[in-house]
Amino acid sequence: MNHSGDKLSIDLDPLAFLAGGGEMGSLIRAMDWSKTLLGPVAGWPQSLRTTVSLCLASDLPICVIWGPGLVQIYNDAYRVICGSKHPRSMGQNFPECWKEVWPVIGAAHNAALSGDKAFLEVQQIFLERHGYVEECFFTFSFSPIRDESGRVGGLFHPVIEMTTQMLSERRTRALRDLAAQNSKARSVSEALSVSAQTLAQYDLDLPFTLLYALEPDGDQARLIGATGLQADTVASLSEVLFGAEKNSPWPFE
Repeated sequence: MNHSGDKLSIDLDPLAFLAGGGEMGSLIRAMDWSKTLLGPVAGWPQSLRTTVSLCLASDLPICVIWGPGLVQIYNDAYRVICGSKHPRSMGQNFPECWKEVWPVIGAAHNAALSGDKAFLEVQQIFLERHGYVEECFFTFSFSPIRDESGRVGGLFHPVIEMTTQMLSERRTRALRDLAAQNSKARSVSEALSVSAQTLAQYDLDLPFTLLYALEPDGDQARLIGATGLQADTVASLSEVLFGAEKNSPWPFE
């Protein structure tokens, strides 16, 4: 603050609202936003500045989507959700960044842009963020942000990833179902057949299973049940003779 005669002037740092914010705060301060549809930071409206400041100060994964270009800005926790999409995703058009999941989230996003809030709980999404398609679960919302004119200027998008919890619960359920169904079996063959029927319901966790019964002499195994693969292929031999020239690719011995 400087005094000059009767006049009082205040020197303000135009990037003060971006103070802190960890790695993403540093990245946002360093970026040339004039190359995006948001334009230079100095021209950002106060409503956007305040929202971005709240985003960066939060430990919860949050993305701010702003303007006609639907430009996204996010914090350190949300960066983890982006995976290998980052750093290109910072400042990118939101629908373009998340195009592979748009059939799932698009309606909620567009509803919020029209002024309604949208909330999706434990939503299954198949996401490409590490170079492959990955099954994920998220609880998230889209909330409209009003700008200085009173119109919807952007969206506030907090996210909680539930993938680890949901996969753990489903796989525990698979083990429970397997034990419950096998308690009714009266032979090895029946147990393996029942197991195949049960595991076929969990193909997202087990794309295929092969269940073999070892013969009493210990020199041969027979395929009793299978899921996800037809029997008697190169990978699913109906009979395996240990020590024979034609053997299974699986390490039975």
